[in-house]
Amino acid sequence: MCGIIGYIGRPPALPVLVGGLQRLEYRGYDSAGVATLGPGGVFHRKCAGAIASLAEHLNGRIEADRSGSGIGHTRWATHGEPTAVNAHPHFSCDGKVAIVHNGIVENHATLRDALTARGHTFASETDTEVLAHLLEEAYSGGDPLRAVGRALREVHGSYALAILFSDHPDFLVAARRFSPLVVGLHPEGNLVASDIPALLPITRDIRLVDDGQMVALRRERVDAYTFDLEPCRLKTQRVAGGWADTQQQGFPHFMLKEIHEQPDVVRRELMGRWNGDSEELRMAERALRNARRAVIVGCGTAWHAGLYAKYLLESLLGLPADCCLSSELRYAPPPLDERTLVLAISQSGETADTLQALRLARERGAATLAITNTPASSLAREAQGAWINRAGVEVGVAATKTYVAQLSALALMIRRVANRNDLIEPLTRIPDQIQEILRQDEAIRKIAERFLDGYDFMYIARRFNVPTAFEGALKLKEISYLHAEGYAAGEMKHGPLALVDEGLAAVAVAPRDDVYDKILSNVEEIRCRKGAIIAVVTRGDRKLVRRADASIEVEATEDVLSPLLTIIPLQLLAYHMATILGRNVDKPRNLAKSVTVE
Repeated sequence: MCGIIGYIGRPPALPVLVGGLQRLEYRGYDSAGVATLGPGGVFHRKCAGAIASLAEHLNGRIEADRSGSGIGHTRWATHGEPTAVNAHPHFSCDGKVAIVHNGIVENHATLRDALTARGHTFASETDTEVLAHLLEEAYSGGDPLRAVGRALREVHGSYALAILFSDHPDFLVAARRFSPLVVGLHPEGNLVASDIPALLPITRDIRLVDDGQMVALRRERVDAYTFDLEPCRLKTQRVAGGWADTQQQGFPHFMLKEIHEQPDVVRRELMGRWNGDSEELRMAERALRNARRAVIVGCGTAWHAGLYAKYLLESLLGLPADCCLSSELRYAPPPLDERTLVLAISQSGETADTLQALRLARERGAATLAITNTPASSLAREAQGAWINRAGVEVGVAATKTYVAQLSALALMIRRVANRNDLIEPLTRIPDQIQEILRQDEAIRKIAERFLDGYDFMYIARRFNVPTAFEGALKLKEISYLHAEGYAAGEMKHGPLALVDEGLAAVAVAPRDDVYDKILSNVEEIRCRKGAIIAVVTRGDRKLVRRADASIEVEATEDVLSPLLTIIPLQLLAYHMATILGRNVDKPRNLAKSVTVE
């Protein structure tokens, strides 16, 4: 959700802060702000809208500023409208404390009432400003670290914080509870941020801040403590990849770039992971062989990947599996015990509901396995085992390449446990087959133009591709704002068929598999009620193509692997519909890349 960055080092700090905020834009936000501390004291600017607007408000100061430390923030509104007043940083009454915050202070109303009764005056509607006032009371010219620890003991909720104290220009303080926070090390100065991409142009040497830790950043070193001021150590990691992963590299949008990266993503996902020589494969194999039952948790696109996992586990392994939305499992948990494997899937590894579901599973004694694209994430660290996807940084809010990486990982690990060696060669062909689909980009754009006006969309599929229908509909909703729903095709006569008329386009995901004849029947049901048909078919399928108003071909593969191919044209279809409509496909309205609060 929100993004934070802090820096202390050689001046100027302001370009580092603004650059970091630009690299955090993909997380989603509606306002932004910065505060710096230099020879002239504290300087700040904040505004509603884009970081480009913030840069305009800075009026050339980015180049001229000589501040050696500062903090910055992109806000996604939860408490209070997206206005300049509610934007971060927030300040104490005396102006000595400036703070940026990612998370939610759940008891902010109680704290605000108590602080108001003690004479504090609030400038904003936000929960974050409460933290600034608590720090003012706890600090009173004393020890900043002790003040942070004391103030945070009164707070319920989640937070990642970066804090400036105006009379301590030699360091800044950061702290974490549930929300992500990483430190970056560099000879010229040190940084803290809510996500790794903010650090990549400057450093790949990072330190991971755990829950209940705070850090004091100075130009020459970083010290870590518990909230009780006990010294502690930070875990070290060197991030693979670099700044190039967060550049568009000639593509008009990150989303299109990331769709086109998928052949290489699958190749990387498979590389060196065919047999027991892979530690991740051995770990996943042990977890699956020891389980009597699996419970898969995820949100959004990750939940769709989890539904694919359910089909694989039950079809290939005969392992009973439930796929639960993380937010539902937290409040209506199924039975969990030591013979249950909880498989948690999250691109960012910081999804709040999925993390809480994982923690609940561990409390109940279940084994836990994570699939995430972020090795430094909370999910990867808290699960008993973690499979790290190799998708690289995904900037577009709508997941594309990370979804295909998740499907590839699931197919690979479950194939191994099921001893299905016949799937090895088909898996190795998937990257080239995806490339063939990408060559149809212009034809898919023409389909998007044809069906853009006057249609609602219904995505239908059966068996392994039911998750594909759900994911295809989600992609269209996310980035085009058109109405779309995904259904298991067998459910048509149980309600959805009532929606069919000349204003409905059905996207039928129908590769040549053992349920092909069934979905062909569903297509006929829609056609005879005047619905339009866009069909995703196996190359050479003339039967369904003759019944469709438009069709997109994918290469033939094993039934269990077809979702790795059939999702590609649906990603492109959504992309082209959205761009023709003029949508911001990389940063769709109201959405954030990483949902770190409930």
